[in-house]
Amino acid sequence: RVSGFHFRYCADGPPITQRAMVSDYRGHHWIIERNDIRWANACGIDIGKESWYRDEPGNERKSVQGQNSAAVSFSGNVGHHIIRRNKVSDCGICGIAGVDNNEFTLVEENVIERVAAQPIERLWETAGLKFHNCYGVLIRRNVFRHIRHATALWLDFLIVNTRVTQNLVHDVESLHGGIMIEASTEPNWVDHNVLWDIRGVEDIYNSTSGVTGPGINIDTAEKCLIAHNLLGNIPDEYAISIHLAQPDRIVGDRTVTGRKNQVLNNVLVNCPKRIQLCVAADNESNGNLFDVRDRRASLCIRYPAPSVALSLPAWQEYYTLDCESGQVPLSALFDSEK
Repeated sequence: RVSGFHFRYCADGPPITQRAMVSDYRGHHWIIERNDIRWANACGIDIGKESWYRDEPGNERKSVQGQNSAAVSFSGNVGHHIIRRNKVSDCGICGIAGVDNNEFTLVEENVIERVAAQPIERLWETAGLKFHNCYGVLIRRNVFRHIRHATALWLDFLIVNTRVTQNLVHDVESLHGGIMIEASTEPNWVDHNVLWDIRGVEDIYNSTSGVTGPGINIDTAEKCLIAHNLLGNIPDEYAISIHLAQPDRIVGDRTVTGRKNQVLNNVLVNCPKRIQLCVAADNESNGNLFDVRDRRASLCIRYPAPSVALSLPAWQEYYTLDCESGQVPLSALFDSEK
């Protein structure tokens, strides 16, 4: 248990390999709480196995078979961390990181701010929090704010049974946006979050995901539930973007269909691009409330080509999506100090 320390100034190198200012050094069952972690050259906290090229420590590994994918493998002597009530700020690349070794981890009530000042987002390891290969992780009641050159919260590859809930994501400038789930085929939840002022950046090389600055970014994934979120002031990309930017990528033992995602009961204010679905088949969108000023061509089906950009009535008529949703004049204010 590491609690109550002030950590300052660490010359750690950029990932991968991850060796942060505060590191469990590939351990398990750590509690890291109530610390103030500031001015790491690269990463503030890491709880992973440092690199996907290293074996995890622990006992003989067990397997959990997902519904339609390859088995997720873990042992009792990995993960099970608690990271709570820390303040992680002014870290050059990533606030909290974990490559594997994060199974059954709880991340709650942390403040992560001013992360990724180094303009190397195309390292693709830059984020307020980035975990790879999550199983049974809960990320709740955290604040991610004032982030540049990085996604606020990024879950990458084989994410299973993980929930992102009751977080505040505010003032982010990034290629990949506010909250991102990538390359996964099993159920995960993104619910009851507030995302406010999420902006894109100029991408002179074209982003891998083909987007810049979405609010919630579901990249090449299935079975994600995106529900009861408030999204406001997202000017540059779709507030909720479900897309297949990596159609040939093997995830587990197959490619990803982009189906069986749900977008339910969200409120979107001042989001000129509302929702993008990679395909209409087997995806659900309903019960959402939209700002009427964003009614023009703000709902998109990407495939089959050519993509279509529709109004809500056309979206309902041709795809039977959001038939119980509505659009009304909406306004909202956000007080960052409170």
